[in-house]
Formats: sequence, structure tokens, C-alpha cells
Amino acid sequence: MKTTLLIIFLFIGLGNLNAQDASNDATWEETISFIEKFLPNFDHVCMDLNDGSRTNYKYSLENNILIAQWDNSYGEDDEYTYRRIASILELSSVSLSDDLITLNFSGNVVKLFYEERGDMIYWKSENRLVINLLDVQNYEDESQNKFFSAPNSINTQRLYKAFKHLAYLAKEKRKQSKF
Repeated sequence: MKTTLLIIFLFIGLGNLNAQDASNDATWEETISFIEKFLPNFDHVCMDLNDGSRTNYKYSLENNILIAQWDNSYGEDDEYTYRRIASILELSSVSLSDDLITLNFSGNVVKLFYEERGDMIYWKSENRLVINLLDVQNYEDESQNKFFSAPNSINTQRLYKAFKHLAYLAKEKRKQSKF
């Protein structure tokens, strides 16, 4: 009798745990919407106070296409623009380090372009895209020429978790499309 009751309670308890997990998961559309709105908060400019060079980072997600763009400027006549473009449907895993969120993709689906005389020219394909983190409110004294991110900040953690969830959902979508 005790064994039967124990089995019943375990069954009910485990069933409730699974139901709670499923109810907390955001859908593909909700996750995409959150990232689309939240990602531009990580746009930033880094300056090298020694030589005056500047790098302007911009991030966006539109129509399931992730775009990471950075413009390097070494003076008025010396500017370069680079773009990494990837289909978020191929996202496979995500990692967080001191100042980067690294998005890994299945296959070399990240296309790297550079701008030359106004034309975007294909350069190469890769399997990852890196988001440089910089919370502009968190920086050292500019005279020290050091900028840093806050990888444990709430904003960084929210973006990291959203991309991690999106990687899970993308894997599920790829599994469904195989059948």
C-alpha cells in the first residue's frame, strides 16, 4: 500500500514539474520579438584615445536575419565597414565570456562582407557570430584607454538567455523540418 501511494505521489509530482517547465518557455515569435527590441541596446562605439581610431558596433535582427555591423574609422579618409549576416534558423549554441556572446551556427552560414567604395563585397563564410558586449554605463576612466563590459549585468544575462532559448527553438524547428 505504501509503495502504491509513493508511486502515485511521484507520478503526480513529476507531471507537475514538466507542466511548469513548458509553461515558462517563450515561443519562437516571442523570443525573436524580445531580441529585436533588446539587441540595439548593445550598439556602442569604442575609441582608441592613443591614435583616435573609432569602431562603431551595431546589431539588429530582422526577418530571422541577424546582422552585426562594425565601422572602423582611422580618420576622415580611412573608413571601413564590415557586416556579418546569418539566418537565426541555423543557430545551434550560445556561449558567454568576459566581453562576448558567441553564437554558433550549424555550418558556415555566417556571411562576412566588407564595404569597398560603397559596394558590399562577400569575403568569407564562418560558423559563428560574436556580439561584443559593452554597457556604456560601465567603463573605466577614459584616460586609461580601456572599455569593458559587464557580463554579469542583468541586460547581458537577459540577452544571453534569449539567444540560448532561441538556439534550442531553432534546433527543434530543424528537427521538425526533416520530417
